[in-house]
Amino acid sequence: MGPSAVTPHPDAADRSSSHPSTSDTAARHGVGPVAELRDRAMGTDVQIVVTGAPDATETHVTALAELGRQRIAELESAWTRFDASSELRRLCAAAGRPMAVSAATRTLLRTMIAMWHRSGGLFDPTVGRAVAAAGYDDDFTLVAARAAATRPSALGAEATPGCSGIVVDDLAGTATVPVGVELDAGGVGKGLTADLVVARLMAGGADGALVNIGGDLRVAGRSNDGHDDWMIRIAEPTVELDLDIAVEGAVATSTDRRRRWLTSSGVAHHLIDPADGRPVDSPVALVTTFAPDAATAEVATKVVYIGWPALTRGELSQRLDALGAAALVVTDDGGRHVIGDAPITARLRLQGSPT
Repeated sequence: MGPSAVTPHPDAADRSSSHPSTSDTAARHGVGPVAELRDRAMGTDVQIVVTGAPDATETHVTALAELGRQRIAELESAWTRFDASSELRRLCAAAGRPMAVSAATRTLLRTMIAMWHRSGGLFDPTVGRAVAAAGYDDDFTLVAARAAATRPSALGAEATPGCSGIVVDDLAGTATVPVGVELDAGGVGKGLTADLVVARLMAGGADGALVNIGGDLRVAGRSNDGHDDWMIRIAEPTVELDLDIAVEGAVATSTDRRRRWLTSSGVAHHLIDPADGRPVDSPVALVTTFAPDAATAEVATKVVYIGWPALTRGELSQRLDALGAAALVVTDDGGRHVIGDAPITARLRLQGSPT
């Protein structure tokens, strides 16, 4: 997932051209207090917005936003592949033996397995070894700072293992990962985190919530301007994309234009083709997907990146329809394409993107 800007529109407080304050907006639309928190986690920028009911207190919505921040930090600690003591790393190191893991990690694993099946294998979380072999073996800020000659270049041509051997036992509270399989929570971990945190905020009494983790964005409930959808700006200057659109559910944006690095074997990036374990050679410059939840939206970006152009447009549309997702795709030649039959495609087409 690249860090393209996917944010609440700066004019969302008034869906015209003016810029009223949040308090003015609340008074006019019957919205309660709004808390916004920005942070860094999971190697990227994080944004949390919590809206309260008209009778809620600022203290309550601020506490909810902080609760969201803490939960993101907890899940990052459990799922990062850059810390050998993380729960996910220890599970992969258990050499095929069952290991007790948290309910959240079992949810992550079940999501990975389900999405691997639903995507026809185009999404594959067992790319951990391949991503590291391509040079992405540490936090990206450290990878980007290395001299090219010092970066790993052990690129092979071997298909990734797939999820068929992963076992999740909710009754026993354990999970098993086959010997040699390295999982990368990556984008699906960010998307699922956004989903889980939004659910927790809504259960905690929020009237609405938005969680954005590096472009994996999930919304629920009433927005900060009192509507049932959220006005979102999607901006990526490298492909001259600047799109404002009202969304419900989730959005994910991915590009290989940002998380690139030089190795002794040449340019590499983080989007791995499961068929050969190498960074994918795709004509896609950027893909933004829309889905009911952020984990699904994130997986849909992989379906497009890996599947284009090997699959026909019709086949890609079928894969996205199976996920309940739609995509706006920008190709290297500047072309823009809308794929999928989710309801939001009509809005995309109305804004001038070709079909």
